[in-house]
Amino acid sequence: MIQIIKADELFLEEVNQPPVELQAEDYLLRVKLLRERMARLGLTHVVIYGDREHFASIEYFTRYDCRFEEALFILDEDGEMSLLVGNEGMGFSQIVPYPVHRYLYQNFSLQGQPRDQSEILGKILNRTGIGADSRLGIVGYKYYETPYITTDPEKIYDISHYILEEILAACPNARNMTKEITGLPDSIRMTLYSAKEVAWAESAGNRRAAVEQRMIKNLRPGIREYELSAANGAGDGFSGGGCAEDGRGVRALLWV
Repeated sequence: MIQIIKADELFLEEVNQPPVELQAEDYLLRVKLLRERMARLGLTHVVIYGDREHFASIEYFTRYDCRFEEALFILDEDGEMSLLVGNEGMGFSQIVPYPVHRYLYQNFSLQGQPRDQSEILGKILNRTGIGADSRLGIVGYKYYETPYITTDPEKIYDISHYILEEILAACPNARNMTKEITGLPDSIRMTLYSAKEVAWAESAGNRRAAVEQRMIKNLRPGIREYELSAANGAGDGFSGGGCAEDGRGVRALLWV
């Protein structure tokens, strides 16, 4: 039997909390933690892959979120950082709050865009210091564990094949390092390291909850998606996502 009850008014009370912005020192602390993991594993370089759906690891270390195309973030044992992006990503890469080497790799760009101004990927990798004698960690979408897979989990990669081929041609001594970034219980991204990061997480959670509360308040039989988007502030900067101003789709409401 379904029972309908009236929720406490507190359930729909929005928390008006301003965003907490992380600064260069916060991201560099995370980079420092990554270098420590590299040293522990005896690696000279880490290559982190990202795209529109799998941007979180690159964004975690750089603030750059791969909103246009694929990207690679490369860190070496001396702390030198490189970002490989396509045509549209080059300008947006200025969002990285600390000095980083930028390389244009136009095969990351959308079809039909120019591809005549960048070197092949292998040469760019060489410019970042990756070579045959390097010891490389590759970070993709996820990691793998025995006994749930029949091959070596450290030699399985879920990044684009054409990118992986170029990486392994430049440096055959590679391993999957994704677990050090996202694995339970003690990977880098699974921990908050400062009071500011706690405040940042709380702020993001409150803003996300406020968006969903607005959706609930404005839902009614027969409402169209674009009407619900407009009623919830899509395009007015409320959600912090810069989503489409024409209000197409509820998707825009949940991007915080």
